[in-house]
Amino acid sequence: MKMKKLLAIVLALAVMLSVLLGIPVNAATGTVSKNTGVRHTICTSLSSQAQRYYSTNNALYDDVSLLQGGSTNCLTTVNSSLYDELHDLMSTTMTKTVSYDSLTSHWVKTDANNGSSNACLFYSDEISSSYNREHVWPKSHASFKEKNGGADPHHLRPTNSTINSTRNNYLFTNVRETVSGYKTKEYNGKVVLYYGSSKVEVNDNVKGDVARILLYVYCRWEEPNLFMDTPNPVIGPSDDANSGKKVIESLDILLEWCEEDPVDTWEMSRNDQCENLVGNRNVFIDYPEYAWLIFGLDVPNDMTTPSGEAKDGGSGSSSPSCTHTSVKYTSTGDTYHTVICTICSKTISTEAHTLSNDACTKCDYEKPASGGDSGSDTPTIPSSGIKFELGENGAATHYDPNSSASSYSETVSGYTLNITNGTNFYPKARDAVGNGCLKIGTSSKTGSFSFTVPEGVNSVVIEVAKYKASASIISVNGTEYSLTKNSNDGAYDIITVDTSSTKTVSFETVSGGVRALVNSITFVPAGGGNEGGDTPHTHSYTSTVTAPTCTAEGYTTYTCSCGDSYTDNKVSALGHTATKYVSIDDNNHKILCVVCNVTVTASEAHTLSNNACTKCDYEKADTPVTPPVTTGSVTFEFGENGTASHSDGSELKTTDMFISGSYTLTFAGVSKAYKNARDAMGNSCIKLGASGTKGTVLFTV
Repeated sequence: MKMKKLLAIVLALAVMLSVLLGIPVNAATGTVSKNTGVRHTICTSLSSQAQRYYSTNNALYDDVSLLQGGSTNCLTTVNSSLYDELHDLMSTTMTKTVSYDSLTSHWVKTDANNGSSNACLFYSDEISSSYNREHVWPKSHASFKEKNGGADPHHLRPTNSTINSTRNNYLFTNVRETVSGYKTKEYNGKVVLYYGSSKVEVNDNVKGDVARILLYVYCRWEEPNLFMDTPNPVIGPSDDANSGKKVIESLDILLEWCEEDPVDTWEMSRNDQCENLVGNRNVFIDYPEYAWLIFGLDVPNDMTTPSGEAKDGGSGSSSPSCTHTSVKYTSTGDTYHTVICTICSKTISTEAHTLSNDACTKCDYEKPASGGDSGSDTPTIPSSGIKFELGENGAATHYDPNSSASSYSETVSGYTLNITNGTNFYPKARDAVGNGCLKIGTSSKTGSFSFTVPEGVNSVVIEVAKYKASASIISVNGTEYSLTKNSNDGAYDIITVDTSSTKTVSFETVSGGVRALVNSITFVPAGGGNEGGDTPHTHSYTSTVTAPTCTAEGYTTYTCSCGDSYTDNKVSALGHTATKYVSIDDNNHKILCVVCNVTVTASEAHTLSNNACTKCDYEKADTPVTPPVTTGSVTFEFGENGTASHSDGSELKTTDMFISGSYTLTFAGVSKAYKNARDAMGNSCIKLGASGTKGTVLFTV
C-alpha cells in the first residue's frame, strides 16, 4: 500500500512538470502505434501507460476498490458507488471519438498481432486485410447502432464477414455443455464458433476477451442488460430498435470466461493504443478484479491478472511496477516448489521440481530414501492399496491451470506414481468443489498420459469424471469408457484396470473437445483393495431427494456406505409467486413472494380507484387544503447552501418534499435528478442530467 502511494506521488510530480512544460497528460494523443502484444501470452504486469492513467486520474486501485459494489443483479448494480466511479472514469477521460466508418483504418494498428502488417481477426485469431465491423454487444440489444458505443474502438472488433453473420445476435453461453445437436462454424480450417438454439460459444482462448468487452460496454455506455433482460430498454440517438435482452447467459458464465481466459499482452497493448486514440481505457482489462467487485463478490485469489491484486486478496497490496526480475524457489513437498519474488515477496507461481540425482536443481528439495523391509528399495503394498490423491485441493470452484506439463509425480508411503508422456495434460486443476485433479484434453485437442506400476500391483483403480457437464469418452489401455459423473458435482466414475500381466497404463481422451479430470489413482495388490477380501468394493447408493424452492434447484443425493456421494436428477427452481402486495408509502407498494415472503419487486406505483389501491391495502388520506397564493410568491430552497464548490448531491425521489411556510412542493416524476447539489458559488440547487443522459422533473402548481 505504501509503495503504491509513493508511486502515486512520483507520478503526480511528473504530471505537474508536464503541465509546466506544456506537455498534454493523459489525453488522446491521436498517435497510434502498432500493437506489439502477443495473443494468448499471459500479461503479468500493468503497462507504464496504464499506471500513469490511473495515477493522473486519482483512480488508484487501492482507493477505488474500497467503494461499495452492487449485487448479483446487473439491473440494480448500475446504482452502486463502484459502478458510478468506473463509469465516470471511462466517460470523462474519453476526450475524442472516431467514426464508425473509420474504425477499419485504425484496426491495422490497434489490432495488429506482435506488430503484424494486418489486423488480427476477432474470434478466429487469423491475420487478414479483409474484415468487417463486429458489434460484440449486439446493436439490436443496445441503445446504440453506429454512434457512441456503436463506434467505440474498445468495443467493436474486426471479424471475417461469414463469422460475423453466423455469430448473429445470439446469446453468449457454454453451448457445448447445454445445447444438444449444436453446429460449428469454421474459418481457415479450424472451428471458431459453436452455435444452436439462438446461442453461441467462442473458443476458450477468446472467452476472456468477450467477457471484458461486455463489462466495458455495460459500465462505460450504461447498458444494464448484461446478463438480465431489462424491462425498460432505451432507444439511443442513432438506434432504431433495442430489445433489452441480455447478451450473456448468466453472471456465473461471465465470470467463468473472464477467469479462465486471463488478459494477454495483446489486450494490454491494444488498451494502450485505444487510449492513444480516444483517451480512455477498458478498466476491466487492466483490473479484471473489478468484474467481481462491481457485483459485490470476492475476487478469486488464484487468478492471474496484470496487477497481481487478485492473488493479494483483491485489495491492492502489491506494487504494480514490480516485474519480478529476482526470484527464489521454496519447496512445498515431494512434488512442487513455489517461485517467490525477492523484491515484492509475491508468490508468482508453483511448478514441479526439476530432479537430478534425486535432488531439485532449483530449490533445496532432496528426495527421501525409500523405506521397506529387509533392505528392499520399495515397501510392501498394504492390502488396502496405495491411493495417490492427485493435484492440490483449493477453493470450491473450477480451476484450469494455464500451463500444461509432460510429467507428474506423487509419493505416498514410500511408493511413487510417476506419470510420463503427458500431452495436453494439466497437473494442478480442480473440480467445482475444490478437489485437486489432473486435467486431460482441451476444448479442441486430445490429451493423454501413461504410467507404470511396480511388481505386486495387480490392479489400478482410477477415479475420473467428465469436465463440467460436457460429454466425455476416455480410453484406458485400449478400452473405451463413457463417463457419467461430472466435475460440477465433485463426483467420479470408478474404473478398475487389470495390471496382473501388463504393468503399463495408458490413458487418453478419444477426440478433441473431450476433457476429463482424474482425482485419484490407487495401486491394489493381489487380493487387496477390500481389507484383505478378494472382491473390490462395489458402490451401493441410497438416494435422498431435496425438493426445489423458489430460488434453489432440487436434486437427488446418492450416498454409498463407503462415503462416496454425488448428486443427479436436478430440477429447476420453482420461481417466486409474486402475488403479495405491501404498501410502502403514499406512492408505492412492494411485491412479495407469497411462498417465501422474499421481495420480488422493490417498488411499484399504486393502482388507485376511489382513493384506494386495488392491489394492496393502501387508502389515500384526505389531502389538506393548501392556501392559495394571493400576493407575492412562494420560494422553495433545494437543500442547504455550502462551500463555494460544485457538488453533485444525491438522487432525487418522488417521496422528497420541499416546504416553504404552509406550502409543499413534491415531484410527480423524476429521472436523473439530484437534490442537495451546489453550484460553484455554494448555492443549493437541483441537478438535472447525467453523462450522456437527460434529466427531467414533473410537478404541479
